[in-house]
Amino acid sequence: MLKRNSGGRGIDMYVKSDCETAVWSDIIAKQWPEYMVQEYVPQRWFKYSNGPDKTLINLVGMLLCYNNRSFGPGLFRGSAESVVNVHQGRGVIFPAMMSDS
Repeated sequence: MLKRNSGGRGIDMYVKSDCETAVWSDIIAKQWPEYMVQEYVPQRWFKYSNGPDKTLINLVGMLLCYNNRSFGPGLFRGSAESVVNVHQGRGVIFPAMMSDS
């Protein structure tokens, strides 16, 4: 996976298997100082239904922990794309719920 070495939020991120060879090669040839390589780890797919529509999505997020103490789940984002990018319309934010029981 190629991603910008500054920024984040999935902007201008490319997964090699989902990218045209010419685009991948062009970024490496012309914009290499602006990018870094990160291993792409395939994720488990989750079923998501939004009304009558059902699809499979990737979920990414965080668990808020510090000094062996959990503060519960943080925000989770999901998308049917390889890169979950809510900022550019390629994903949805899901609230996480916890119960005391």
